[in-house]
Amino acid sequence: MTENFPSHRHAYNPYTSVADAAAPSSSMSLMDLLAKDFQVVSDKFKMEDEDMISPSPFSHLEKAKILQDARIFHDSIQVRENPRKCCTVMTQILHLQHASDSHQRLNTNEATEVFFGV
Repeated sequence: MTENFPSHRHAYNPYTSVADAAAPSSSMSLMDLLAKDFQVVSDKFKMEDEDMISPSPFSHLEKAKILQDARIFHDSIQVRENPRKCCTVMTQILHLQHASDSHQRLNTNEATEVFFGV
């Protein structure tokens, strides 16, 4: 048997190096081994999450454009023929209200106009 591979007595763990794959000491309990494996996997996913940070698909939204698009609700024919666009506009309005800066949120008059347009 070569030293490059762990012995067959222990299960292969892809998250450990060859040096870590040596036989565990008798003082380590099963819970300690599981906790260590959990920490390794947790750290791996944490690093992947940090690498995959992407901007919100609604980060480019402008309040004026959304209000202009919201006028689709004033035309019942457009609402019936373009339900997907209506859903997109409603999603943009909700995102604008809940996830943006206070200067981007709808004021009382704008909110009332959108509400009664729907």
